[in-house]
Amino acid sequence: PIDLFVQTQCSGDDGFVVNGLRFVLQGNTASGAPYYKAEGPGDDQLFYLYFDPNCDGYREGQGYWMIDDDEPSTVKTIDLDSDGKCSNLAFSASDNSFGPPLMQA
Repeated sequence: PIDLFVQTQCSGDDGFVVNGLRFVLQGNTASGAPYYKAEGPGDDQLFYLYFDPNCDGYREGQGYWMIDDDEPSTVKTIDLDSDGKCSNLAFSASDNSFGPPLMQA
C-alpha cells in the first residue's frame, strides 16, 4: 500500500491538525477512486482523504480531493460523507480521481 504524508499551507486550526499526518491506503470508493485514513494526534481522531466528484449531491461540476473527519461511503457515487454540503477540513479541486495532487519532497 501507498502511504501519503500531508503538508498543508492552511493557517487555520484545521490545517494545523492535518499537517504532517500519514494517510494509509484503505481501498476504493464506488467510483474506483482510492481513499486513505490517518490517525490524528488526539484520542480517537481519524481523518480521511478521498475524492468526491459532487460533494453536496446537488450541483454537478468540479470534483474535489478532501480531507474530512467523516469516513467516505464506498457505495455512494456523490456526496460521499452524506452531509448534503461541501464541508471538510481541507480540499483541492481536481478532475483526476486516480490520486490526490502530489508533489515530491
